[in-house]
Amino acid sequence: MSTGDTVVLTYRHDDPDGDEDDSLPTVVWSYAPAGGGDDVTIAPTSSVPADGSTPGTSTITIPSQALGAAAIKVEIWEQSKTGIPRRGQQAILVLDTSKGTNSGGGGGTASLPGPIVMGSGAGDIVGGIYRRADNPVAGGGATDYSRTTGHHPMVSETYLFRAWRDTNGNGVWDAGEEDVTPHLSSISWTLNGSNVTAAGSGAPTTLTAHATGVTTDQYTVPVNGASGSGAASGDQGFGLAVVFN
Repeated sequence: MSTGDTVVLTYRHDDPDGDEDDSLPTVVWSYAPAGGGDDVTIAPTSSVPADGSTPGTSTITIPSQALGAAAIKVEIWEQSKTGIPRRGQQAILVLDTSKGTNSGGGGGTASLPGPIVMGSGAGDIVGGIYRRADNPVAGGGATDYSRTTGHHPMVSETYLFRAWRDTNGNGVWDAGEEDVTPHLSSISWTLNGSNVTAAGSGAPTTLTAHATGVTTDQYTVPVNGASGSGAASGDQGFGLAVVFN
């Protein structure tokens, strides 16, 4: 599953006395955060009560904060607006929506399994490129070369890509901001721009999002002959960028 995905709980309310459904106030969606700690609740985006033979539904959109979570959970009690008793004897607890009809699931159509990867609705996730030698960490102040103009890849230099939850929206990996790089679904290093500064007497080459073929969180700039840029000067003169999701 990905952030931005929709998950729907569908349930029946069977009451032979004719009491109307009031189960939705008991529904609690949650996820276990990737870094550990107590479950975090997710507010439903839509709630429709059951009506006779028509099932009720509770719908959520997986939030950005659930990135990396192992599972989506939901609890519901069968409850009526009136009558004796109003509530069922025990909760229906789904420990993992991907389990389907297996133990811990809730039946019906299973969702995709966790961990939750980055999808839509993750506008608070940003990324940066750093020299490995600078040992980039949150709040460490290492230079982010994705936001530094005029810097070009140096042959044999190793660069790291890091993505984080930019809680204050300033584009800087500040202290306390969560590293979400391990939870990304894809990383692709690319070359961009003109290599006019490295082309020498030859004609410069211009590239746009030219994939290097490297899909891990680090990139070592190859010698000219091993570069996939097609330019005599290899990666030199171009700008490095990362496309991630």
